[in-house]
Amino acid sequence: MKRRWCLAALSVMMLGAAACGAQTGTGAEPGDSQSKGDGGPESKPKQPIELYIQNIYSGSPTAEEFTDMYGRLIQQKFPHIESIHYYSNATRPLDQVLVNKDRMDIVITSQATFQSAFVANSLHTDISGYIAQTKYDVNRLDASSLNLVKQLGGGKLYGLPVDAGGTWLIYNKDLFDKFGVSYPSDSMTWEQFEDLAKKLSRTDGGVKYHGAALPPVNYLIRNPYGLNHIDAATGKASFQDPGWSRFLNRIADLYRIPGNEKDAQQLGTSGALNLFRKDKTAAMYSPIVSNDITLAFGLEDVNFDFTRFPSMSDAPGGVQTYPNIYALSATSPHKEDAFDVIAYMTSEEVQLAKSRRGGFASLNNDSIRAAFGQEAPAFIRAKNLKVFAEPNRYVTPTFFSEYVSIANTELNAALTSVVTGGTDMNTALRQAAESADRKIEQAKQAKK
Repeated sequence: MKRRWCLAALSVMMLGAAACGAQTGTGAEPGDSQSKGDGGPESKPKQPIELYIQNIYSGSPTAEEFTDMYGRLIQQKFPHIESIHYYSNATRPLDQVLVNKDRMDIVITSQATFQSAFVANSLHTDISGYIAQTKYDVNRLDASSLNLVKQLGGGKLYGLPVDAGGTWLIYNKDLFDKFGVSYPSDSMTWEQFEDLAKKLSRTDGGVKYHGAALPPVNYLIRNPYGLNHIDAATGKASFQDPGWSRFLNRIADLYRIPGNEKDAQQLGTSGALNLFRKDKTAAMYSPIVSNDITLAFGLEDVNFDFTRFPSMSDAPGGVQTYPNIYALSATSPHKEDAFDVIAYMTSEEVQLAKSRRGGFASLNNDSIRAAFGQEAPAFIRAKNLKVFAEPNRYVTPTFFSEYVSIANTELNAALTSVVTGGTDMNTALRQAAESADRKIEQAKQAKK
C-alpha cells in the first residue's frame, strides 16, 4: 500500500505541541512490542494500519511541521503504519470529533485541557499495563513532568510527557547596545530583571521602547510559588491566599515602570510577541510557556540571544513544569500501536532530533540537552545556547482540577484590570474569585 499523509492545516500558537524521545535506559526500547507480536521469534508481521493523532489544545506544530519533524521517523520505526492523520482543535474541533465519533488513537494535550477536555469526555485509559508489558522505564523522564501527569490522572498514568516545557528569556542585543545597557546574566533575579527593564524603557526619536514584554497569563499558570488556583477541599478559587496578592503585585510593578506600561492587548501572548518580533520595540521577551522555540516565532529579523528566565529571590527553584502530554485514547482500535508510538516519541532518537531543532526534551539526558538548537538555522547567531544544556529547574506543581483554566482566566483579568485600569489589587482579586466561582458552578451544572 502506498503511504499517505493526511495533513490538516493548523495555525501556529505560542504553546508548541511537539514531542520527542528514544531508547530506554534499561529494558526494552520504546516501540519494541511492534516487532514482538505474540512474543515469539515467529511472530507474524503486523497488519497495516492508519494512525489518527488529535491535538486538542494547540495549533502547533502544523501538520506539515509534524510530518517533517516526527512523521517520517514514526513511519521508519513502524513500517506497518501506512497513514498518519494529524489534526488540531483548530482544524478538527474536539466537539465535532465527539459528535461525529471521529477516530482518535493519540491525544495531544496539556494540563490546561487534560481534565477539562480529555478526562471529562472519557477519552482516557490507563497505560500502566503497556508500560509493564514493554518494560518502559519511566525514570528516564523528567520527574516533575511525570509527577504532574500522574497528578492530573488522579494517581494513574494516562499518557507520557513528551517535553518538559522550557522557560527562557530572549533579548534584543541591538536595543541593549543602542542604549548602552549590559546584557542580562544567566543568574538574574526578578529584581535585577526589573532594574534592566527600567534602564531600557523610554521614548527615543518618537518611538516607545519597552524594557520587557511578558504575557502574565502564562506566568500565573506556572507561578514559581506553587500557588493553587483552586482549593482542593472546596473546589472554589483560592485567590484569598495572600501569596497571590504579593505575586501579582510583583508582576504589576514591572508594568508600572515609566515607559514600560502596557495596554490589555500588549499584555496578551500575541501582543507581547509582536512588541519583540514585529515592532522590535521590546528589549526582553519570554512566552514563559513554550515547548518548541522554532515553532513559537520567527527569529530571522532580530539580533537576539538567550538567557535564563529570572527567578524570584524568595523562590529560586524556577517555575512549574508545563509539558505536552501524548495520551492514549480510550476510543482507539489500535491501543498497543498507539502506545508504541507514544513511547517512541520519548525515545532518545526522537528527543535528540527535536532538541537539535530547538525543542525541549522530556528525558533526563545531558547530551540531548547539550544538542539544543544545533540544527536550527535561526539559532546560528545565538551565543548562549548553553542555558538550554542545563537541567530544568521546576517547583512542585500546584493542585490542578478541570476548572483551573477558568480560574486562571479570571486571575489574569484581575491583573489586567490592575495594570491598565488602576483597580485596587484586593478588589480585583475578590471580583475575580467571585466570577471564577460562578463560572465553575455553571460548568458543573452544565455537566449534569
